[in-house]
Amino acid sequence: MKLYRYRSIKRALAEIEQETFCFSSTEKLNDPIEGYVDLYFQGDRPAWEGLLNNYVCSLFICINKYLVTSLKKYDEKEEPIKEILKDFQSHAVLVDIHAFDDVSLGNHLKNLGKSFLNDKLVQKLSKCYGDGNLKCSSKELQLILRAVHHKAFYICIHHLKANNLIPDFPENDSYKNLSDFPFEIVSKGNGIERKTVVNVAENMCSDMMEYMSFIIKSRQEASFIEKNIPYNYKQNIAWANIQVNFPKLYVEQLYDVIYPNGYVICFSTDETNSAMWGNYAQNHQGICFIYETQEISGKNYLTVDSKKMEVKLVRYGSDVIERNFFTSLGRLNPKQIKSWLSSVDETTSKLFDTFSKKNIKSWLMQYRLDYVEKFHRKNSAWQHEKEYRILLPDDYYYQYDEKEYRCLKYEPLALKGIIFGINTPIDNKFKIIQKIQQAGDKFRHVEFFQAEYECDTQKIYVRQKKYP
Repeated sequence: MKLYRYRSIKRALAEIEQETFCFSSTEKLNDPIEGYVDLYFQGDRPAWEGLLNNYVCSLFICINKYLVTSLKKYDEKEEPIKEILKDFQSHAVLVDIHAFDDVSLGNHLKNLGKSFLNDKLVQKLSKCYGDGNLKCSSKELQLILRAVHHKAFYICIHHLKANNLIPDFPENDSYKNLSDFPFEIVSKGNGIERKTVVNVAENMCSDMMEYMSFIIKSRQEASFIEKNIPYNYKQNIAWANIQVNFPKLYVEQLYDVIYPNGYVICFSTDETNSAMWGNYAQNHQGICFIYETQEISGKNYLTVDSKKMEVKLVRYGSDVIERNFFTSLGRLNPKQIKSWLSSVDETTSKLFDTFSKKNIKSWLMQYRLDYVEKFHRKNSAWQHEKEYRILLPDDYYYQYDEKEYRCLKYEPLALKGIIFGINTPIDNKFKIIQKIQQAGDKFRHVEFFQAEYECDTQKIYVRQKKYP
């Protein structure tokens, strides 16, 4: 099968010289809902208490990271506050709360969980959603976590004080409790009434949080520009981020708990699409690589990093992959899964049976299929791209979060040709041809083509060209 990859001249030259494919994270792709999974939360009370217990423990670790980091000697070049914020954004969730069982911190986390789950508002929440077996969206989870965040926040601070882990700490009411959260309507109202109430509350909360985040961000940026602003002021900005944004960061990172990151390299089966030449090939001034796959047992492969990697078709449609968080914990070991699905008193959720030895084989098979599927599904608005992809998944043994680690060598024989765009300048054509020739025998087989516009048909067609 022939595959086409549209590139700018700059990227094309780098890929020829290095003989690499650079796999992209979903955040770098052109569709903001790439790899999207509609994550919801539906479980009994022990499952909800396990989640809430994890929330307060994650917040406690986050606060401790801030306190430890803030004790560093200030160095303007290192900008430690930015480093704190970056760490919060990538490590808001404590995946394994038992990781500290062998040290004193483990007892602190256990006591925190008990204090938090004994709070009346928290008990009301777990009863409402757990006993009612309500289906809760990710946005709704953010909302209810904000309703109890001030409880979790001050339990953590008071625990630090009580154990002399901090001498003193300023307290304020900048984060208001959403104690008027409509639990009664949420738990007893019919489907339409419940959805309406939750949507209104979500929108109000979202607007308020965005407004507060905007203020914090503007002050943060000003503090990095103005050299004479006291360091304590910059610390307060970082602290405000924990108070205001932690529920949002936490929920967003729950996606990483159920699925590892994945990275893709994208191809098309259409070399004459004018929109793709415009979007991906520098407004028709770039080029389009031609690759040829190897077919094995009806599947197509390219050799990347000395391994045969399957090239899979992207499916287009409006359907979304929907998964329940409590039954999608495939990345975790049994002990970790049990901690997420158990209360502090070790009452275990019935959902833990999902991961029993009897069910685990078929469950894991479906889990892996779903993981791959989410990287090969796009909205029907993109179907003109006729896309195929290779997936590079993270695993426990190797992580590809740094871009340099996911620029992998491809087999030079797979590159069969290069198509120049309608408006590719002659000097850029020369650069590409020269780069191919400099590679010697590796790319001696590569042929060159020219994309041209046919006035009669109003279409692009491609013809082979000979160059000296």
